[in-house]
Amino acid sequence: MSQTLELVSPNTGRVFCSTPVTSNAEVAAACDALAVASAELHADTRRAVLTEVEAAIRVNRALLSQAIVLEVGKTRGEADGEVDYAAEFFAAAARALPMQATSTESAPGRRIDVAPLGVALLIAPYNDPLAGLARKIAPAIAAGCPTMVKPSPLSWHVARVFESVMPYAYHAWIRFAFVATADGVARLIRHPGVGVVSFTGSTAVGREVAMAAASRPIPVVLELGGNCPFVVLENADAGRAAADFVDRKIRAAGQACSSITRVFVHESVRHAFLQAVEQEVSRRPCGLSTDPRTAYGPVRTSGLAARLTALADAEAASGARVVLRGEVVKSGEKGWFWPFTLAERSGPQGALDEEESFGPFAAMESFTDPAAVVDRLRVNRQRLVAYVYGPQPERFVARLGDIRFGSLGLNTTRIQGTQVPTGGYLDAGYGREGGRWGIEAFQTTVNTAIG
Repeated sequence: MSQTLELVSPNTGRVFCSTPVTSNAEVAAACDALAVASAELHADTRRAVLTEVEAAIRVNRALLSQAIVLEVGKTRGEADGEVDYAAEFFAAAARALPMQATSTESAPGRRIDVAPLGVALLIAPYNDPLAGLARKIAPAIAAGCPTMVKPSPLSWHVARVFESVMPYAYHAWIRFAFVATADGVARLIRHPGVGVVSFTGSTAVGREVAMAAASRPIPVVLELGGNCPFVVLENADAGRAAADFVDRKIRAAGQACSSITRVFVHESVRHAFLQAVEQEVSRRPCGLSTDPRTAYGPVRTSGLAARLTALADAEAASGARVVLRGEVVKSGEKGWFWPFTLAERSGPQGALDEEESFGPFAAMESFTDPAAVVDRLRVNRQRLVAYVYGPQPERFVARLGDIRFGSLGLNTTRIQGTQVPTGGYLDAGYGREGGRWGIEAFQTTVNTAIG
């Protein structure tokens, strides 16, 4: 008898369906088939896969959006936006195909060919259950790599719906492994047909994936957790900074590696910033994601809600006090609703210095000397994204010197897109996703000398 996994909705805390677990034998057979099919994934086939999967996503927008709302608790508007974003990853990869050089003559008698690395194992998170798959599958197919997709067990329903609407012929190059154990993932990485791994998730699990890949060895792309600072400089537009901060912090209920964990506000704009944040939060309540009054839904699991409470308690134990807490729209459901919460620190230390919140919780502290903020950021090892607001944010960035982040948002939090590279430094991972950089992560070169 095959195993199944019960799926629980964060809106209600109740099981809404169960889905089969892929057996070890099924995983091995799928990897074997993908390795054989890789030879058939030539340029015309890649283009057909990309354009027709994009079309399937757009045609089934309502169905996919409904699945996102049900399984991960996003509002319908946010879910619709995610479906559109996922489709655009396939469109962008198809547009990039003519620009992908497959062979160049570097010198007389010397040819450099670009080749796919083989079957791509794609390990995706739950927080963007469809776009998180698309941002990995599309560049891998464009590079010529068949894909073994391993979605998070917290987003299997969305992945199953996506698999069902995908043109059946393209299952030859896009397979799904519904594996829920660390041993199952290790088996996938060890499969001899797998030639490259792309992982998005926590830093702790990312280290394990990297070590498993290194034992083969095969290349790996890691997009890991980010402890992302939000710096509001002297003379910054406090209203604009506050609106962007709240908008970014409640998107996906704060469950994003590029979300904001710590806020540094210049003392001269602290009061105006807090007032503006309070106004923004008062208009954006948390609640049941199907309720039209709700601006953002629940966090994905009861464990994550408990973790956020523990982080807030740890910040309080270090002297922080809650200065803002959002409202929860009453619905009668016992979902995992955790409202936007901002704690203000009395000192420079707290639990969020070492951990990302991964939820709608952040800690704030004021400053007068930007150099003190630079010193705080220097010890941060989860350098994924930094946001800087002020009349001349480039001056602050120049102060950072060799402190590098994968992305910088200067007077904006919109750092992502299908055409741009994202990723981090140090404990935030290595390698890039997005644009031509994301495609190149799945390719290598062959140097041919002709005598």
